[in-house]
This record gives sequence, C-alpha cells and structure tokens, in this order.
Amino acid sequence: MAWKLELARGNCCRGHVTLMKLYDDEGSAARISLTQQDPTADGYFADTFSADFTAYGSPGYVITCFDPSGGVIGEPQAILIGGSQPTWHHSCPPGATAKYIWDAGLQQWVFFGCNTISTERILFPNGLMFDNVDHFTVQPLAPAAPTAGGKIRHVVITKNGTEMELKRVRRRPDITGPDCGDSDFNGDGDIGTDADIEAFFACLGGTCCSSCYEGGADFNADGDVGTDADIESFFRVLGGGQC
Repeated sequence: MAWKLELARGNCCRGHVTLMKLYDDEGSAARISLTQQDPTADGYFADTFSADFTAYGSPGYVITCFDPSGGVIGEPQAILIGGSQPTWHHSCPPGATAKYIWDAGLQQWVFFGCNTISTERILFPNGLMFDNVDHFTVQPLAPAAPTAGGKIRHVVITKNGTEMELKRVRRRPDITGPDCGDSDFNGDGDIGTDADIEAFFACLGGTCCSSCYEGGADFNADGDVGTDADIESFFRVLGGGQC
C-alpha cells in the first residue's frame, strides 16, 4: 500500500524544518525532513533534504533521480546519516504543492515534483549536480529489515515553522498508475461530503477551488477533461471503489 502526502509551501524563513514520519505496525518510523535554505537566484527555494531509516537498521539512504521520460539520471547516490546531506534546488515555491509517496512494500519515498514546475536540481555532498530531475526515489541502505507486512499505521507531520502546510494524506494502491482524485475532492479534510460533490461539479463547470484535486475535472487522470468517464470515476471513488 502506498501513502501520498501533499504539502504546500508558505513564504517563510531560512532554517525552518518540516519532518514527515510514517509509522508501521511495530512502531518503527521511516522519515524524511526538509530544512529551508535561502531562495536561489531565480527566485525559487532550496532545501536540505534528509531521510532516516535507522529504525530499520539502515545507516543511510540512496537517492535515485529520474528524468521526465523515466530514465535514471547518473548513478544512484548513497548518503550516510550524520554527514552532509543533499540540497534540493528549485524546490516548490510559495503556494505550490509538493507530492511525496511512501511505498511500504518497496520501503521507499518517491518525490513526484510540484504542481507548478516539472524540473528540479539536486546537489549532492560529493559535488555531483543532477539537473532536469522529474522525480526521485529515496530507499534505505542495506541492511534494512522488512517490517510487519509493510503495514503503515499512521503519519505524523511536525515542523518548527509555518513554511510547509499538509494539504492531504491519502492511500494509493500503487505508485505507477494514474494519479486520480479521491473522495476529499475539495481538500478540506472531510471525506465524501456534499461539499465535495458540489466542488466537483463546480469544477466540471470550469470553476475549481484552490484546494481542490489538482487534476481538476480530469478526475481519472486520463488526459480527457470533464468527460462521462471522470464523472463515473468520481462516484465510484466516492462509494469506496477504485478510480
């Protein structure tokens, strides 16, 4: 089972840290953290990125970067906890939504980019710099023992500032299929309410709320906007089914 986290950046301050932790059935936690740096010359932000899999017996993690076509960029980079960590440039600007997925079966985080930009830059402690990064995976270094069936119990977001706001947490059956909407269409935290239905049909009519599903009226993420298939998919998900 995969969990998807969506976070939006505010306009805040250097040094603020956002920590995302996912706990399994045995209480072990896989976590990633972002520490905000100064804005880059082009007006975007930079974050120091870190991941911690020590609860699974792992001394560090491996980042694998992918271009927009899904090809691997360079060699996967191993990072040890306690040393210098990578810096992620062109990270999501204020108001943008970043998307992270935790795949329990594969024991990895996947960063799927922002809803406003599609290319990133990652600078590694050894001086390597990868450009045109569409998404990247974060896996524990061996040894990393599997957990209790990969079952995630809950997610916790902590921060020492207001630079990242949790927009949505939802389960996904996979990380490769279309990123379709869910039953909290308007993103208010209440699932499958009349307000979600109203927001969906308003979006079909061309008026989507700012916190609504980022795909708008293309609910089933097939590239065709506002079709009967989107309506059917919406009500199928609303009833507890798959997209």
